[in-house]
Amino acid sequence: MDRVEEKPLESGVEREEQLQALLESLAERQGSLERALELLEWLDRRGALEMGTAALERGDVLVKQLIQQANRPGAVEGLKVGSALFQALMQMDSRLIISLSEGMERGWRRVEQGEAPPVEGIWDLLRTLKDPEVAQGLSFILAMLKGIGSALSVAESVKEQQPD
Repeated sequence: MDRVEEKPLESGVEREEQLQALLESLAERQGSLERALELLEWLDRRGALEMGTAALERGDVLVKQLIQQANRPGAVEGLKVGSALFQALMQMDSRLIISLSEGMERGWRRVEQGEAPPVEGIWDLLRTLKDPEVAQGLSFILAMLKGIGSALSVAESVKEQQPD
């Protein structure tokens, strides 16, 4: 898109009616728009918008690279896995994903700055578990592990029922 199409200016009354209709439409979709803006802000802070813009600007090169990757062995299976992961992410609350990502980022900064609690034995580990934030994170991870274990049990039983 090299040029934006210019539209003739409407009269003052028509313009006011259009603006009012636009404001009403925005108000009806306030929650969705706020979540979309949060997501855009998150993507911008991580450089994803800049990366996407660069990808669009170099679209022809990107398409060629995608075609080359698609022709490699295992590409279809990789796309299936990527699609499944994307579908799983789509089921999650975007605010939770953003919050978890920001928490991991804060944790990573603590590690980089040498602020990670030293754990040299069981007593250090038990002391660290008394931290409410550590306990909450561990509870989250344990719940995730339980869900994964349950899914693995179902997958194993399905696999056992299939003929070789």
